Amino acid sequence: MHARHATTGTQSHPGMQTISYTSAGGNQSSRRRWAEEMASRFGLNCTLDTARASHSIVTQWRAGPLKLTDAELAWLWLSPVMQRTPAWLGEYMLLKQVESGSMTIEQNRTTHRIDAGGMVLVDPARAFHDHYSETTRIISLRIPKQSLRDRGIRYALDDLYFPDLKSPDVAAVRDYVSFTAQHASAISTKLLDRLGDQCLTCFDIVIGDAPSQSLARSAAALALRARQVIARSIGDPDLTVSKIAAELNVSANYLSRVFRAEGLSPMRYVWSMRLTHAARLLAETPVERVMSKEIAFRCGFSNASNFSRAFKDEYGVAPLAYARRAQEAAGERGSDSDMPISNT
Repeated sequence: MHARHATTGTQSHPGMQTISYTSAGGNQSSRRRWAEEMASRFGLNCTLDTARASHSIVTQWRAGPLKLTDAELAWLWLSPVMQRTPAWLGEYMLLKQVESGSMTIEQNRTTHRIDAGGMVLVDPARAFHDHYSETTRIISLRIPKQSLRDRGIRYALDDLYFPDLKSPDVAAVRDYVSFTAQHASAISTKLLDRLGDQCLTCFDIVIGDAPSQSLARSAAALALRARQVIARSIGDPDLTVSKIAAELNVSANYLSRVFRAEGLSPMRYVWSMRLTHAARLLAETPVERVMSKEIAFRCGFSNASNFSRAFKDEYGVAPLAYARRAQEAAGERGSDSDMPISNT
């Protein structure tokens, strides 16, 4: 077996990394190195069918809070690394969709075959096994469970979940994910981040988490729905309790009581989400491109000075200093994973 070298990062896409594997009469060392890279970079244990000639390549991009993976896989098995390593997938939800070929997936002793056009949602906190017995192209979204919690979207599954592809809305989201992967290599990091944000915003459509009427009237469900509204409207500087309540068809006073029961006010939650979103944008934007005014507006602040003051109060440093520190830390982590797979 022969494994070609891996690369991580480009100037236009600092969150991009690619590794490839080609069956070419190599040795056990190259197979082991490929498996190590799959485990350390992508959190997946990989077992190769050494009796079959094959080629596999995995490319991953950061897309806002998500990781978008476009992979061509053949004659191998994948399962999540279950130890809590830096690559552990247990804090994420995985959306897999088959673009061509087919795969089988097993979880909880139940096996399903997924052909081209199919989708499956997997919670990697529970062990699962993928098998690729032909050349298969899949697109995968790795979605932080915390991002789903913040939006009031279901973030844990006991079993595999198969979205209803007969639904025009689900089919449209599937096509949108395919479109994003198709253009990920060519478009700017800024646009890719926005497309990733949109994928996350639409995730509740895929998981089909519509509450019953009784649950919709409960305080807990209302708080979750309010968080979804806030997440979608985080860039609106005029967002108020009244506007949020109007979209939810409840009174502003009732919405405030629901939030106070959880120990905060609606606008304090909005404020916290604005700053959290700003911190992520700062960490993901190259320092030389950081513009406090633009980030302030994207996060719903009316002007850059108010944003800078609020950010420093929350994080202890000015926005530019935060961006610089975050990217220095990312550079140190990246230098540990930039070593290529050697040709042997």
